[in-house]
Amino acid sequence: PGDEPRPVQLHLEDELVLLADATRLRQVLVNLLANAVKYSSPGSPIEVTAYQVRDVATAPTSSKAQEQAVPTACIQVRDHGLGVPPEEQNKLFQRFVRLERDITGPVRGTGIGLFTCRVLVEAMGGAIWIESAGIPGDGSTFAFTLPLWSPVETEASS
Repeated sequence: PGDEPRPVQLHLEDELVLLADATRLRQVLVNLLANAVKYSSPGSPIEVTAYQVRDVATAPTSSKAQEQAVPTACIQVRDHGLGVPPEEQNKLFQRFVRLERDITGPVRGTGIGLFTCRVLVEAMGGAIWIESAGIPGDGSTFAFTLPLWSPVETEASS
């Protein structure tokens, strides 16, 4: 089980260059994708989306990024699994937390994956969250923001 090929749909805005540590960003993405595979049915699609946040003022980013109005990207990983009940979502990014149904279920885990994702994303100046109605088959979207790299123009001093 779990070895069945998965359709992965990529929706990536052109020319996004993130201001992030490549190794840590990869670690976050691998964790979110692994969770999408573990917590959804074999063969169900996984969607990865990345786009520039147009309204930085309302984006869930770090307060530092908001104060500086830093251009921001949002990256999302969506599955079509069981979803996460809204009342349990605020616990997910804490250390050693697993949902009750998962502790007694067949999926193995330590409860540090999403905590690690939160720590890494926040260290890179972003924020991470989940969107889910908790409806089986509707799944979950794990999203995070990171600053975009942009060339800085400097004025010549006279």
